Amino acid sequence: MKSITHNKKLIYLLCLISVLFTTALFNSCERTEEKDISQSSNVSISVSQIKAPVVLVSDIGNMQSTKALKGETSGVSNKTLLNEENFSDFSWSTSPDVNSTIKNNSMSNKRSAVSTNNVTAMGFGKKYRVLFYEVKDGSEIYRESAEITVASSKYTLDLKSNVTYRWYAYSYNDDKTIPMPKDLSNPVIETRTDAPFLYDEGKITTNSLSGSIIDVQFEHKISKIELKVDASPIFANSFNSLKANFVKLPLTTQGFGLKTGSLATQVLTTSESNSAITFKDEASPSTKISTNELYTTSPITNIQVSFTEIAINKSGNRIDLIKSSNPRLAVIQGFSASSESLKRGLVTLKYKGTVIGDTEWAYGILYYDPTDNINQYKISEPYLVGTTHECNYYWNWNSLYPRSMTNDETVTFGDPCKEVLPKNTWRTPTTADFRNLNVAIPNSPENGAVYFTGSNNTGERVYFHEAGWITDNDCDVSNKNDGMYWASDSYSSTRGVTLEVDERGGTGAGNRVTDYPKDRGMTIKCVKKP
Repeated sequence: MKSITHNKKLIYLLCLISVLFTTALFNSCERTEEKDISQSSNVSISVSQIKAPVVLVSDIGNMQSTKALKGETSGVSNKTLLNEENFSDFSWSTSPDVNSTIKNNSMSNKRSAVSTNNVTAMGFGKKYRVLFYEVKDGSEIYRESAEITVASSKYTLDLKSNVTYRWYAYSYNDDKTIPMPKDLSNPVIETRTDAPFLYDEGKITTNSLSGSIIDVQFEHKISKIELKVDASPIFANSFNSLKANFVKLPLTTQGFGLKTGSLATQVLTTSESNSAITFKDEASPSTKISTNELYTTSPITNIQVSFTEIAINKSGNRIDLIKSSNPRLAVIQGFSASSESLKRGLVTLKYKGTVIGDTEWAYGILYYDPTDNINQYKISEPYLVGTTHECNYYWNWNSLYPRSMTNDETVTFGDPCKEVLPKNTWRTPTTADFRNLNVAIPNSPENGAVYFTGSNNTGERVYFHEAGWITDNDCDVSNKNDGMYWASDSYSSTRGVTLEVDERGGTGAGNRVTDYPKDRGMTIKCVKKP
């Protein structure tokens, strides 16, 4: 009986020891788990900005290159970059669009504050990836990766506390899945031709008490190809039609080394784009910029564009500059070979006059366009017949504003031709300019216009038409069988020098330099030295 009781006690004791051991082991595991949690650190990640790419150009000095990077482009000479080409009805200039350069240097390693005008936010739904490498004994050991979708709240993850990490962030700035590198010890990611490649990197040391913040500031690492067309110097209100395509534009992809922060040497894919260019308004309806998403790692220094149609709206009139039957090729040269710079070509359409002797005369006459908030002073198309106009085509002598705004009283004196964009390139003719025109020739058929030709027989003509004048305090045009054109010279305190032309309805043509009261509304034909 005692033996049975003893065994029961022994069994009870063993059970008690077992329970105590299990409880101790459980508590030990629980404490170990709590210890692991206490050694982790919360890391908060967000994209603060995407820096705008820079425009880099070649053939300019280092000081000027620095100015271009900072956006101080007013002092950059375009003499080696600007290419001028003349056609029958207009001219154009082609160059890199250095005037759109942003104010930060995207190739700088400084993580300083950047003007918000030069950065954009990464939109909701766009994806990027961050790789984390533990820095240990001079080496980087891969530890973690996170594909992040931009949302209203910051992304957070836990990393081991009191550890230094090197992080690498990259993105195509779209909503597609971000690939992982095939070799995590030497991470390389392939670029694309339909999306930018954005990149940033940095270092953090995690802290379990305060947590860590990663503020990604993406930079562009491959070139985007863009085209801007500016028709404001040709006095366009807007475009009626603008059709163009790139010509044999080389599009290449390469691997980008995340640890080196640069492109690998090997080119992975190569293609040529002849794609049609799509446009949107930029500063005004008279300036267009391309919307194509074209990116390349190729070190191209020029862009070729074929224009198949350009038609502008000029004060309600359609002017066809290029038709599909006669396309024009623009070659835009002078880009830097850098693969990180924005390559935006600029084609500026320009008004072209006719050269008589050593003076370039405007084909048309000066008028004021109150509907255009940017470019009010414009030059019309040439008139080959006698034509009267609205009041905004007539000016008092040396008045900055037309009769539609001043009536017969000049309020603000000055040369209105100098207000034509680009300013201070045109001027009102002088008496000497008029006398150098020689003798007027009647237009054929004889219907109210004359023309003058140069003595060098180049075939150039400048037309003057009979537009009459305004003599009363209103906008009624009279004397419609004469053309009255102001000179900048003053004949007396009350009279200004005038060129008077008279086609005389079939009996010949006449012209004379004379003078009339300064308060009469007359037309102006601007000139400039070629």
